[in-house]
Amino acid sequence: MGLFDALRNRRNKREQRDAPKRPASNDAMEREALNTYSWMRVEVSGQDTPLFFLGNLSFSDSGRAQLQQIGEAIGEPDPPEKEFPEDDDPEPPLIRVLVRGYDEKQKLAVHMTGVIRRFTQTSWRVEGLRIEGKDNDRAFFRYDTIRQGTLTRVPKEETEEEQAAKKQAEAEGAEPEPPKEMGPIPCEIRDVSAGGVRIRTKETYEMGEQVTLETDIFTSRKIPPLACLVQRIIDKKEGYKKAAFHEYGLKFLDLDVETVDRMAHIIMELQMKEMKRQLGG
Repeated sequence: MGLFDALRNRRNKREQRDAPKRPASNDAMEREALNTYSWMRVEVSGQDTPLFFLGNLSFSDSGRAQLQQIGEAIGEPDPPEKEFPEDDDPEPPLIRVLVRGYDEKQKLAVHMTGVIRRFTQTSWRVEGLRIEGKDNDRAFFRYDTIRQGTLTRVPKEETEEEQAAKKQAEAEGAEPEPPKEMGPIPCEIRDVSAGGVRIRTKETYEMGEQVTLETDIFTSRKIPPLACLVQRIIDKKEGYKKAAFHEYGLKFLDLDVETVDRMAHIIMELQMKEMKRQLGG
């Protein structure tokens, strides 16, 4: 079995495992639901072929679905040689595909299936598109990596109770806590998604702390430093603060729909580059 076959089988198994069972619905309801996803950015992968590409899903006034391809397609059985087909050209083959996107309003991943046929060098016609299910899995927008970044603490105002406790401790002669380093503090980004990142750093943080993350993954594409919340201490156990490095799960805060869409697109592009690298492309 080749590397691409292994990658495709792994993706298809994950899709079959993660996608919920399809809810009962009639065709009219499904057409209406599908139309709400017009211009959703999606990931398209072949069910029987190694095809993979990114695209925008759209619908014509008559309700016909089409995919506008972003960048190149990997693993296409018969890539077109001309931008537009001619009348005497053989009809491109039909390809069964999985289509996956993210519904930002409902905060849910959307799993769809259908059959596509290439129309031009940058567009595909879609037939029989169906919603197979939704769940809260953003995994296909997650990119495993090792990249450098920095964290800067956001100053926190002390509550009256915290101020009173601090004064009481000082009155009792307790040693004051050393001030926390504000940053920028170096960190290593281990994976990134449209919802947050997993980072590794020498600094210790507490649950609920707010920080600002800066990394060239996003700043190089004109997305400014990101406000984050420490949502998970991954290696938390007794004595973890004495460890050389610590891992945290950070959740992005206050992102608008446009920024989330741009971040998802960046992550999809990184996934595609990594797939090409693994294939020796």
